[in-house]
Parts: sequence; C-alpha cells; structure tokens
Amino acid sequence: MTGAASVLTVVDMKSARDLERVAQEAKKRRRAADPPGGDTRAEVMVRKGRVDETTTNGEDALLASGEPYYVRGDVLVRLTTGAETKGVRRHGSVPSLVQASGPMLLESFEASARFVAAFKLKDGRTEIRPVGCPPQLPAVYLSRVGRWRFPPVRALAFVPVVHPDGTIVREGYDPVSRAVVCSSEDWGPIPTKPTRAEAEAALLPLRALVGGFAFVDPSDEAVAIAGMLTAVLRPSLSTAPGIVVTAPVRGSGKSKMADTFATLATGRPAAAMSWPVKEEEAEKRLGAALLAGDPVLNIDNLDCPLRSSALNSAMTQPEVSIRVLGSSFMPRVPVAALITCTGNNAQIQGDLTRRFLVCHIDPGVERPETREFKFCPVVRARQERVSLVRALLTIAMWGRTVEAQRPPLGSFEEWSRRVRDPLIALGLADPCACLDILHREDPEREAAVEVLTEWRRAFGDRAVTVADAIVEAGRDGPLRGALDAVAGGPGGINPRRLGRYLLRQRDRLFGSLVVRQQRDLAGNVAAWAVEHRRVTGLSGSDSVIRERESGYETLRG
Repeated sequence: MTGAASVLTVVDMKSARDLERVAQEAKKRRRAADPPGGDTRAEVMVRKGRVDETTTNGEDALLASGEPYYVRGDVLVRLTTGAETKGVRRHGSVPSLVQASGPMLLESFEASARFVAAFKLKDGRTEIRPVGCPPQLPAVYLSRVGRWRFPPVRALAFVPVVHPDGTIVREGYDPVSRAVVCSSEDWGPIPTKPTRAEAEAALLPLRALVGGFAFVDPSDEAVAIAGMLTAVLRPSLSTAPGIVVTAPVRGSGKSKMADTFATLATGRPAAAMSWPVKEEEAEKRLGAALLAGDPVLNIDNLDCPLRSSALNSAMTQPEVSIRVLGSSFMPRVPVAALITCTGNNAQIQGDLTRRFLVCHIDPGVERPETREFKFCPVVRARQERVSLVRALLTIAMWGRTVEAQRPPLGSFEEWSRRVRDPLIALGLADPCACLDILHREDPEREAAVEVLTEWRRAFGDRAVTVADAIVEAGRDGPLRGALDAVAGGPGGINPRRLGRYLLRQRDRLFGSLVVRQQRDLAGNVAAWAVEHRRVTGLSGSDSVIRERESGYETLRG
C-alpha cells in the first residue's frame, strides 16, 4: 500500500500499576488451573543484565506452551475469538487475529513460564525464588520485529486449503500457504482427479444456488459463480480481483450475494464495513480489517464513486503497508481476503476498474423486496455448505488440467488459471467480460477522453503551455468545459491543478490519443501536445474516440 496508510490503535502497557494488576490476575488464574501434580510451566531464570537471554527463554516457553501467536508480516498477532475491530461488523463470535499487546503478552508469559531468580542468603547460600515476569519483558519482546520465531500467518481458512499442485490441507497450520485452517467440518472425500463429467455435475448445484438472482447478462452469473470459487480458494491465491454487486434499486439481493460467498467460505455472513468519504478514515478501517484476517470483506451500501490508492494496492499486492497510530513504523501485512462491494448503481473509478468484476442484478420491478423466492441462498449455503464447498473444490481440482481459455488478466494471472479458465471451459460466460464496460464507463476516463479530444481539436499537433491553453479556453467553450471538469476552481481553471493533471495522464493511451510532454524553449516551461497514434484492436469505447477525432479532423479542413 505504497503511500497509503491504515491506522491501527495499539493497546499497550499504560503504567506499572496496570502491569502489576494484569500479572496478579494471571497468577490467580494460574493457581486455580494448576494440576494436582504441581506447576508444570517451564522455568526461566531472570539474571541481572541478561535481558536478551531472559526474553529468548521466555519465547521458548511461549512456543512450547502452544499459545496461538503468529507473525503477520511485521506484526505479532494472536488467534482469538470474539474480538472486535473498529468499523467492521461481524456476525457472532468469529475467530480473528488481533495485534499482540503488552498486557496480553505479560499474561501469556505468566501462564507459560515460571520466572525465578537467585537470591543470596545471609549464611552465604543461594536460594531460587519465584519473581514473576519482568515488567519490561513484553515491550522488549514486541521490539523484536523480524526475529520472532512463531510461524508466519497469511490467511485464516474455514475450508480445506487447495494448493495449485492439488495438495489438500483440511485442518491445522499449513506451512505452504501459511494459512491456519480453523475448520472442524467433515468434508468427506474430495476427488483428486475428477473427470469433466464430475466437474459439470458439480456446477449444477452452484448455478441453482444463485438461480434466484435476476442477472442482467450471462457474464453476471459467471461473476457470481467465480465469486464463490474465489472465496473458497482465496487462502491459497496470491491475488484475486474484487467483486462489485450492483442493482438499480434496494432489496435486489446485493448483500445476499456477498453473504453467500462468505457463508460458503466461512460458515457465516461477510464481515462488513461502510466506506467513509474521507480517504484517511477509509484506509484505517481497511487496514484494521486486513490485519484481522477476515476471509471475505464486504464494503456495504456503497453510495459514492469508489476510488482508493489503499484499495488499489490491497487488490494486487500480496502484502501492503499500514500505519500504526502513534508510530512512524509502517508494518507489512499480508492480504488474503476476497473484497466485495455492494450498492445501488455502485461505481468504481480509476485504477480500480481493472481490479473489480461487476455483477449486475436487475429484478425489473419497483419493489423487489416484495418478491417471493423458493429459498434464501444464504440459508441454503449454510445448510448445504459441505456439499457445495466440495462441488467448488471438485471444479478447482478439475481445473488443474484445463488449458488456458483466455489471455490471463494482468495482476491476477494465478486467479485466471485457477478460477476463470475452468469456468469458461465448463461453458459459462467469461466473468471478465464486464471489464470493458467498466473501462468504458469510468468517469475519470471519460473526463480524460474529453480533455484530449478537445485539446487536439483546438491545437492539433502543436504543443502549448498550460497558460496558453487556459487563454484559449477563455474563447473556446468546449475546451473550457473539458478543462474546467478536471482542473476547475473558484477562480476558474487552476493552472497548477491542470499541470498536475496533464502530468498524471502523460504517455497514457486513450484509444488513439496520447498526451506528450515537451519543452517550450522560449519560456523553459512544460508544453503539452496530444498526438494521434494508429492502434489496432480498439474496444468499442476507443472506437468512439476515433470517430470523434475523425469528425474534428474533418472540421479542421
């Protein structure tokens, strides 16, 4: 998440009195739980001036005790149940990862080790006495970033983890995917070499599960089934596109679809968060959710166009950096979540348009919430979860033998091979067919196309400075409208904002038009020209640009 931030509140040691209270409470619980045979904890000798040794021995005791600590990127975390994350709504008591704090570690050290020290008596003898965990030990241990010996964790999985080579891990810690499988389900036999007929049979209940949704296009159904398969395979996928579920009216089933994905993957509805208007606050929530390890994260009720540099990185990078409140340290955190968005006529902009698939639902009625259905897909997903997950894994195992059906989607090559190609091979539409529509309807791109088209109409091949362009816009209405849309301000077109805008679009191809930066030798300032490039294989939206430009060339004579 380069340049992006996610602020996490770190609970830490507040005072010596707080530490003493935590230690005393831990001792009381330990005494109550001690077996009849006595204290079985490992003994850790505390020696003056040997802090490093004491810390290492304390870690040995933690490792031997089986305390569920893991290393999540640059953060020490603990697997727990029922923890809350600010801004994230979860259903019930859900396993998640929480950042280790001083009091938490103090309690764990006390529960795992018996700290003792040597005292000299008046008669010259030495006596070993219990002293409790040194108060500074948790802080010293937390400072060992990069040196913790607990296993790394990338994902929490609630279904069997399937490796690309076909290996299946059903429970416990998987060192290959670095996933902790938190599942007690009996998944039954999963075919290791299914036939095409078995894969086709496995697809039928999945199509039936989403059959009640009013898909607009066959590719929308493909996106829905790709969402189910992605949710189940996400712990072993390096990256995966997100999914936007959109409809023109409320009550169309958008959240139900996201919850169906999550119920298959985890047994419960998706962890949900709203997307704040302020980017900084949005980054905080996103970072906190990523640290917690929610397998499916739904950005619910999206009511404004979505664009986010933080989300851009989270969608395409195996790890992202987050900020910790009150610290300049930016720890890395792995990303292994399927991110979904739901909203009425939901819009995504900028670079996110190539990072999300879109599923359109349109019931075609004014009040879709009054419709009756044979079943609720979320309830059925929960009731028939074992057989449905087994069907998804059957398709995944069969997909290992499928040849590539399309060129891979950039940044999501593994996902293309393991999710997209098998579904196309089984006869579904291409789930990525929506990307051209997203590309064409991106408001940022539309604005850029308008700027380049009007700039070329006004100046042809000539390179002009920002100042000259603004002067020309004063007597050219269409040019003024295009520039004002991207760089307008209270006093008209802002020269600095326009310059920064052109710099961001430099050398980027929009259909057959591209912005080039040159130098105005007289004033030694940047000059800008919009060039025409001959390209082949234009999409529908890019053909429109060519038609616009051809018309303007005709007008120019």
